[in-house]
Amino acid sequence: MASTQIFFIIATMAVFVPSVLAKEFVVGDDKGWTNNFDYQAWAKGKVFQVGDTLESD
Repeated sequence: MASTQIFFIIATMAVFVPSVLAKEFVVGDDKGWTNNFDYQAWAKGKVFQVGDTLESD
């Protein structure tokens, strides 16, 4: 019985922890989506992970 409870706790954490750790990135920061912007430079140094979202301002 205890192993079933432990499995349930681990399974629940596996589902919810990534969503809690997810980040929202505003693409281009204060410039937003625009022409003549270096998006590669903007992305440099950022670490994107599964669950993160890209937003526009």
